[in-house]
Parts: sequence; C-alpha cells; structure tokens
Amino acid sequence: MGQLKHLKDLGCDVKALIQKQEGAETLKAAGINYHCDGYNHNKLMLIDAYYAGSWRKAVFTGSYNLTANSAHDSNDAMLRVINDWVTNQYVEQFKTLWAGSNACDGAGDGSSDGSSD
Repeated sequence: MGQLKHLKDLGCDVKALIQKQEGAETLKAAGINYHCDGYNHNKLMLIDAYYAGSWRKAVFTGSYNLTANSAHDSNDAMLRVINDWVTNQYVEQFKTLWAGSNACDGAGDGSSDGSSD
C-alpha cells in the first residue's frame, strides 16, 4: 500500500477496483481512489508511464493477489506482458468495470470519496 500511496503522491493516477469491503478502509486512508465490484475477480495491474525517456505500457495479470499470503505462502503466478495492444485491451476492460462497478460484498455504495473518473 505504501508504494501505491507514494505513486499517488508523485502525481500518478492510481485507481483500485476491489472485490471485498475489507480493503476499502486501507485504500481510503491512503487517499487511493477505489470502486468496489463484488462480482469482479480480475487480478491485474496496468502501467502506462513515462520511464527512462519513453512511454511504456505493461499489464501484470494472473492468480496472484497483492497480499502477504500470495507473496509468501501461496503458489500463485503473475505474468508481465509488455505490449501496447494487450495493455490497451486491459485498459478498456478496466474502464468498463470502473464505470459499471457494484457494491463490495453487497455493502456500501461501492466507491471512495474521491472522484470517479
């Protein structure tokens, strides 16, 4: 969570689409804009950033959860794809999920206090 907050503080557009309400308070405390979708089971991270002199796009996807359990105890996998076309497809999917998000586990309104764009 510290790295996400750091990126936000640097001016990056950091958004999280979460499935369970249990992560919402941590995101809210860090000032991370989030939406909930209790039906969403995607596990992905999208990066579209200016780095080392050029714009780079990547998507990380797989069974890996961003938790200590996945990092240390589970047999999860994550795949990094560095391809503009593939990343753009995931960006469009994320936009669709973001716009149509539902409540986490049926609780709350499903979004943070921040903007919803």
